[in-house]
Amino acid sequence: PDDFDKIQQHLYGRMKLVDVFLRQAPTIALADYRRPCSDQQLHQYGLDGWIVDLLDGPDEVLAMLCDNRMVHQNAYTLSDVSNAQADALRHRDSPITSYATATQTHRVMRRKEYGDQATSIRTEFLRPARLFTDAPVDRRHEEELNAKIRDAEHDLEELREAITSNTADFREHTRIKAAVDKEKKQIQDDKNRKQAEQATWAGLQPKLDEAEQKLETAYTQIRTHRESQREIAARGDTIAFQKGELILDYANSIDAVRTVHVQLFKAEIIRIEAQSDLEQLKLRNQEDIDALEECRQEHEAMTAAVAATLAEGRRLGELCAAVTGDGLTDVEDEVFAQMREWMPDTLETEIQSVQARLEMNTGGHMGIIKEYEDRVRAIDRARGKVGDLETTLATFEESIERVKSIWEPRLDALIVQISEAFAENFAQINCAGEVGVFKDEDFDQWAIQIRVKFRESEPLSLLDSHRQSGGERAVSTIFYLMALQTLARAPFRVVDEINQGMDPRNERLVHSRMVSIACGQEGGSQYFLITPKLLAGLEYHRDMKVHCIASGEFMPDSRGEGKVDFGVLARRALEVRARAEGRA
Repeated sequence: PDDFDKIQQHLYGRMKLVDVFLRQAPTIALADYRRPCSDQQLHQYGLDGWIVDLLDGPDEVLAMLCDNRMVHQNAYTLSDVSNAQADALRHRDSPITSYATATQTHRVMRRKEYGDQATSIRTEFLRPARLFTDAPVDRRHEEELNAKIRDAEHDLEELREAITSNTADFREHTRIKAAVDKEKKQIQDDKNRKQAEQATWAGLQPKLDEAEQKLETAYTQIRTHRESQREIAARGDTIAFQKGELILDYANSIDAVRTVHVQLFKAEIIRIEAQSDLEQLKLRNQEDIDALEECRQEHEAMTAAVAATLAEGRRLGELCAAVTGDGLTDVEDEVFAQMREWMPDTLETEIQSVQARLEMNTGGHMGIIKEYEDRVRAIDRARGKVGDLETTLATFEESIERVKSIWEPRLDALIVQISEAFAENFAQINCAGEVGVFKDEDFDQWAIQIRVKFRESEPLSLLDSHRQSGGERAVSTIFYLMALQTLARAPFRVVDEINQGMDPRNERLVHSRMVSIACGQEGGSQYFLITPKLLAGLEYHRDMKVHCIASGEFMPDSRGEGKVDFGVLARRALEVRARAEGRA
């Protein structure tokens, strides 16, 4: 491309030529331009060869002709083509699209979308040669051209002599001109510099006045902003206090609502269970209900039968009374009068009562004595079993106490050790705490109990979610885990976001205690504290190391070994703060 541009500039720019045709040699080699078919197939169509085979020249020039004029695809013949050969060349399967005869050129045009018949041949007659011909040279014209060439060479020689004679003067004048131009340039540069300095000096005072005005305006805005900040801070404190009161009220309301919801859930569960029990009882008692209905019907039938029987009995009694007349005594009349009003069940009850009085009068029922003796023997057997069970129970209790006497002192000693370490951790923050074991007759109910006290006016209370805040529970938990470190030796410990959810006071206390344990004489394990943030002004130790993890799509470009220099970032932050304080 550079050579092409250079020759194009020379021909069009310097020589001022117009009718110049330039072609650039392609990047494809001449051998890569393939013929459409072999020479044998070409001869079958009545053609002698390809146009490129008639040309002689460098490969680059021939490749350019193949690329621009397709001479490797244009065939030729020195004789005429028969009609059959022309039809074969026009057929859609023919690979040849252009060929030339001695007098004409033929180009085959095919339209595949219209079928096999959509084929035509465009024929043009060859024009006579004008430049490369076999005509003899005009000697007179040749002599005239040679004379012109000799005259031009003579003039050229004279011009060269004149140029040689004037070269020294030209060089001297060129040197003088260069010195004058250099001096002129220096004077012009000095002039421009002084004019620029004068313009700058003239514009400094307005700029200074404008800068001082802007500075004064900025100071005024800063003072106004500071007043606004103080007012906003005071208003923020008031709002925070009101927000705290609302939060407490909200928390109390949530506790009340939660209690009501728990009661509601319990009542709903009881209702659902009762409903389920009712459905089950309905299913179970359906047969009893059916039987009861049958009994009710039978009872009604029997009641009707009893009423009929009573009526019949009264009728017969009246008939008996009419028959006997006055043959009954007064007592019999009284009894007979009462019996007339008795129902069958009353009669049955009276019969059973009379039989019982008769049995009592005859010495009692003999089965009672036998029943008493059987019960005495059953009681004796039960007492024997109770004695055996008491003996077995005593044996089990003795075994339990023997095993318990082995591990319970060790457990107590272990809990005492943990409690001492736990109490020591709390003593470092001016609080109190202890660890104990809740013991019950059922070993499944044994549990570790932690009691803490964060204020002087309150006693030790059990650690739970009702008495202590979330931050206090977090402090107690981390101190309990620290107290366990003397029992569970490990090369390092990982503490993940333990300070999240703590208030600043508790976070400072826990951080200070962790530093004293990990970096002090009592430490024995390495601690890894993972947290997204830390408070300002925490206690640090020279044995501590802080790692800042930076990642994300907005990381700065890597420099050096690919590490971000946090020292540079810290210095920039301090510089920005210093400039801000200086302006204030």
